[in-house]
Amino acid sequence: MRVRVNTNLHYSSAIARDIFLGLIKKRKREDFSALFMDIVEFISEETKKAFEESREQTIRIATFKEGFMPGVNSRKIAPLAMRCSEQDQLDYLHQFYAQQSSDSKIVVYGETENSTKCCCCRLTNKTDLFLSHDGMICRECVASFISSQLRINHLPLKIPIVTAPGTSPLELLYAILPLPVVSLLLKKSFAFFKCLEYPCMLFLQCPNCLASLAVTERSDFNSCSCSSCGWAWCYLCNWEPHWPMSCEQFKRWSERWDTQYLFDKVYMDSEKEIRMCCNCERVFEIPGNSPLYPFHCPSYRCGWGYTEDGEYAHCHTYGTPTSPRMRQHIRALSADVKYCDECGVRTTGVLKAKRLIRKDVARICVEARSQRIERSNRDAFRRNVSKLFLPKAEQYRVVDLRITVLFLVENCTAWLYLNGCNEYGDLRKAVAQLFRQLLAIQRETWYTRDQIAVKVEEMEKATSEFISLFHQRTAAV
Repeated sequence: MRVRVNTNLHYSSAIARDIFLGLIKKRKREDFSALFMDIVEFISEETKKAFEESREQTIRIATFKEGFMPGVNSRKIAPLAMRCSEQDQLDYLHQFYAQQSSDSKIVVYGETENSTKCCCCRLTNKTDLFLSHDGMICRECVASFISSQLRINHLPLKIPIVTAPGTSPLELLYAILPLPVVSLLLKKSFAFFKCLEYPCMLFLQCPNCLASLAVTERSDFNSCSCSSCGWAWCYLCNWEPHWPMSCEQFKRWSERWDTQYLFDKVYMDSEKEIRMCCNCERVFEIPGNSPLYPFHCPSYRCGWGYTEDGEYAHCHTYGTPTSPRMRQHIRALSADVKYCDECGVRTTGVLKAKRLIRKDVARICVEARSQRIERSNRDAFRRNVSKLFLPKAEQYRVVDLRITVLFLVENCTAWLYLNGCNEYGDLRKAVAQLFRQLLAIQRETWYTRDQIAVKVEEMEKATSEFISLFHQRTAAV
């Protein structure tokens, strides 16, 4: 049986491999003839599932980009990944393939009297010839020699071309092989030599700027930051960093949290009815003082007037399309969206607020997230720190520590909520204590530098101990 492998596909998950092996092992002898069609159906379903997951990841970074952006994720949680473009790979491989100046004397062992004959195929009608140790070699023979090595995964590659001192023969391959093949052999050669130094090296692609990256060491948080644009993400699911939650846990949490945060970040303790506009995603209270309608969207660009049942008058065949963010809010709230019977345009204009996450948990997460995400809060803290610490490195250290603590408070509280915080009383107390320490430092930024420096050192130590404690407890789950 011949198997064709698509190198652009990701490795299958362990669950998918087990299902595939079970499909073959459980096949009875009399049903073995239908195995081929079952395998084709299985592969088609897995490919469709992978496409849907890839589309979901793309939608996530496009619709909820605030969790990926630079300035809201710390370097401790998402360390900087190494840039790994083709030019970077060429520069690194130059030391392994370029001829040294001490070996500048080129020795050719083959026949040199006929410079128009290929030393491999012995043909004389070739025009693209390159110098090798056995004489002149044509482009087709070089391509065949290198392709055969790639086919059997023979590394490091042997390139039968002699170049001038200080010049790498890899640069000449662009004139010999197709560009995708050159990119493949550069990546494989780069990985071969780099993995000798860093066995856990992993190739990545930034979901924002699509830059080629690599991480030399696996992070305990499964996250990294792009060295080109600064965006951070989890390289297991391409969503925003979410340690200590697993990828599946974070997806379940985000289905409710993304909506709950919009309601609670301003109207946590409001006693009035809260609504969300389906067109502009504005959250507002119902004033109840309009002579025509009970309420209307306060957004200037929107300004729709709504009736008591949350519907608004519309022009037939014209309506604002529902955004992907709003579709998620509709699913989270289980809202009954109505459409016009004549033209099919959505007539439901607002969504009624609903408690999706327990209030005490949401209060902690909202406070931590707003301190970390909202630009006004970040800028205010950065200005206060710049007055106390003159060196840029010290300022960056304190700001990054604050982001780390806020990230841990939000995500660890969510993890405790999903896993039942009653069983982890010590972890719940550790989260509250760490948050109180940070709030104390933020209140004391107007005091002397020495006092703040002592608090920062204590906070760094407490953060490291907190991460170690969570690593120990989450590993047992």
